[in-house]
Amino acid sequence: MMLYDVEKLKKELLEMDKQLYYRDLTSSGGGGPSARIPCYNYDGTKIWTDKVLMKGWAPRIGLEWIPSYAYLATTDLNGNAIGPEKPLMEANIHLGIYRERDDVGAVIHAHAPFLTAFGMARSRLKEPPGSFFSTIMEAPMTAEAPAGSIELANNVVGAFKGNKRKLVLMENHGCTVVGGDLYDAYFTLDDAEDAAKIFFFSHMKLE
Repeated sequence: MMLYDVEKLKKELLEMDKQLYYRDLTSSGGGGPSARIPCYNYDGTKIWTDKVLMKGWAPRIGLEWIPSYAYLATTDLNGNAIGPEKPLMEANIHLGIYRERDDVGAVIHAHAPFLTAFGMARSRLKEPPGSFFSTIMEAPMTAEAPAGSIELANNVVGAFKGNKRKLVLMENHGCTVVGGDLYDAYFTLDDAEDAAKIFFFSHMKLE
C-alpha cells in the first residue's frame, strides 16, 4: 500500500485557498478547503485514510493572502489534531461530511457573496427562473445557526447525508460544496457562484 504524495496535496490545498480568496469566494480568514489524504493499493485503487488536510487558523496579514505550509492543519476524522496547527473553525462540517460520504475527497466551505445573497432571496421569488439556474434552485438551504457550532455542522452534514448532493446553501452564512477532489469541488462552487451572479444581473430592473 502506498501513501499519496502529501506534499503535493499540501501544495494543491494552498493553491485552492489562494484561488478562493482572489476569486472573492471567501475572505482571508473565513471558510476554506480540506481534502482527505488517500493511499493506493499496488493495483492503483484508491483507499481513504482517516487523515484530513485542511486550512488552519490562518491569520490575516495586511491586505494580501499569505500562503504558508505553517497554516495547514492535519486531523483524524474525529477532529484530533496531528501536529501543532489548529484546524479551521468549521472543521466539524468537513469531518462530518467525510464520515458520511465515502465518495467525497474534498470539501470547500465558502462565503460566496452571490450564492449567499441568492439563498436569502430565493424564497421570495414569485416564479422559478429557467433551467440554467437549476443547480442553485435545487440546492437545499440549511437553517441558520451560530458559526462554528455543532448545530451548524449537524445541519450541513445532514443535508449531504444519504445522497450524492454536491452543493448546500447555508442561511445567512454561505455555502458548502463537495467533490471527489479539490478541483471537482471548486468547479462546482465556481459554476454555482457564476449562476447566482448571472441570476442577479439578469433580474435587475433597467430604467
